[in-house]
Amino acid sequence: MLSLLLSACGGLPSKRDYVFYDIGEGYDFIETGDLLLGRNQLEAGLHNYLKAYEKFTLIDYRAGKLTSSALISRVYLKLGNKEEANKWILKCEENLDDGIKSFPELTLLKAEYFLNDQNYREILLLSSEEFLAGFDLITRLELTAYRILALIQLSNDYSKELLFLRTSIQTIEEKDELHTFDNPLSLAFIYYTLGYVSSREGKWKYAVFYFDKSLAVDKGYRHYSGIADNLYAIGIAYKNMDEFELAKKNLVSAVEVFGFINDANNKELAETELLLMYFSKGNEKEESRERLLDIYSKTTNNELKKKIDSIIK
Repeated sequence: MLSLLLSACGGLPSKRDYVFYDIGEGYDFIETGDLLLGRNQLEAGLHNYLKAYEKFTLIDYRAGKLTSSALISRVYLKLGNKEEANKWILKCEENLDDGIKSFPELTLLKAEYFLNDQNYREILLLSSEEFLAGFDLITRLELTAYRILALIQLSNDYSKELLFLRTSIQTIEEKDELHTFDNPLSLAFIYYTLGYVSSREGKWKYAVFYFDKSLAVDKGYRHYSGIADNLYAIGIAYKNMDEFELAKKNLVSAVEVFGFINDANNKELAETELLLMYFSKGNEKEESRERLLDIYSKTTNNELKKKIDSIIK
C-alpha cells in the first residue's frame, strides 16, 4: 500500500532534490542582492548575499560559496569596511581547491580592493602579461581596464594596454559577440574606463561615445548606480564641450537618479556641477549662488568646497 502511494505521488524528494533546491534558492538570494546593489541599497544587498553564503555552506557547494563570498567582500568594500572586505577575500581563497584552482572573480575582486586602497602597484602585479595568460579573454580585458587605471594614477605610460583594450572590444563588437560577457556589467565597466581615459586626455567626443555605450548596458540591466555615474560623466563631458543644453539634460538626470538610489554624496556633486554651470553662464545666477552657498555650508567634501570657492567667492 505504501509503495503504491509513493508511486502515485512520484516518490518522496531525494537528498539530491533538496540540494538542487538549496542551490537554486542560494542563487535567488544572489539575484535579489544584485538588484538591490544596483539601486545602491548596500545593506539590503549584503543581507541577501550573506543568506546565499549560508545556503551554500549548509550543502558545502563550493562554487556558490566562492561567488557569494566575493560579492560579500565587494559590498563591504563599498561600505568602507576594509577589514571585513579582506576577511571575505580570505574566505573566498579558502574555498579554492583542486577542483576549482582558479576563480577569475577573486582576482577581479582583489583588483577592485587594491584600487580602492590606492595600492596601484599590486594591481600591476595582478594584471601582468604572465598572470593574464591564465584567464579567458573577458577577464583579461577587465583586468587590463584596472591596469590602465593604475598606470594613470602612477603617471606611467598605458598606450599598449589601451590599444589592446580598444581593439579587442572593437573586434568583439564587429563579430557581434558581446553576448559572450557572462556578466554584462563587466562590459559596462570596460566602456566606462575607456570613457574615463578619453576624458583624461581631453577627447570629450570619444568620452561621450564610450560613456553612452556604458550607459546603454547599465540601462539594459537596471543598474541604477551605473546609470547615474554615466549620466554624470556625460554631463561633464558636454560641459567641457560647451554644449550647455546637453550638459544640463544629463546632469539633471544624474541628480534625479542619485536621489532615487539615496546616494546623497554624488547627488550633491552632480547638483553642484549643474549649479556652477548655471552660475558661470549667468542663468538663474542669484538662485544658483544661494543654493551653492547652502551646499558649501553643509558639505564635508573639501574638494567640492574648493570648486565652489573658485567660482563664486
